[in-house]
Amino acid sequence: MKIGIHNIYTSFTVIFLLLCGVGLLYFGAIDLLIPFKLLSVFVVIAMLVWVALLLMVVLKFRILIVSKTGIISLYPFVLKKQELKWADVQKKDFEVSYNRLAKSQSRKVIVNSDKISLSFSDIEFENFERLTRNIPEGEKLLKELNLTYKNWLTKYAFLEHIAYIIIVLSFLYLNIELIKYLWLIIFLLLYASIMRIIRLWKMLKMK
Repeated sequence: MKIGIHNIYTSFTVIFLLLCGVGLLYFGAIDLLIPFKLLSVFVVIAMLVWVALLLMVVLKFRILIVSKTGIISLYPFVLKKQELKWADVQKKDFEVSYNRLAKSQSRKVIVNSDKISLSFSDIEFENFERLTRNIPEGEKLLKELNLTYKNWLTKYAFLEHIAYIIIVLSFLYLNIELIKYLWLIIFLLLYASIMRIIRLWKMLKMK
């Protein structure tokens, strides 16, 4: 049985935006006490955007479980459960697409039965490949997916993740005191970037 681990980049971005929203709520409440200020309009709009983001997180957050018998998708905040048994699967497919939010290509596995369709992608889950290998004939499906994904890649595919590493290390050099408070986040971001570079390198070597 494998449990989906949420994408480090995606999780960090969402948490960062939510924390910014908390700050807006705090300073916005003070600002709104002063009437007829232009800044108040901006704060109200920003707060509405933050509420929309929070609602999206509540609706979309899920726990994915891939086992030998099937796949389960749990939405704890809306008390929803979707389950698909491997015995009922009619088709397993995949797709590679450009994700505008992440500004990069993403891989997705889609599993269909006559009643339900479930999917998961590497934008959502960090251990996407392990989840895919855990489904019936998942190793074959993952190889076909990666070969298709390889056709999207160029030698510049590494630059994004190398840039992340340089930015994080440069930031630490400028403010070394942050290590005391953000060492776990920094470690996770560096780990995610390095693992993606290794993964891309392996894909480019595939035949």
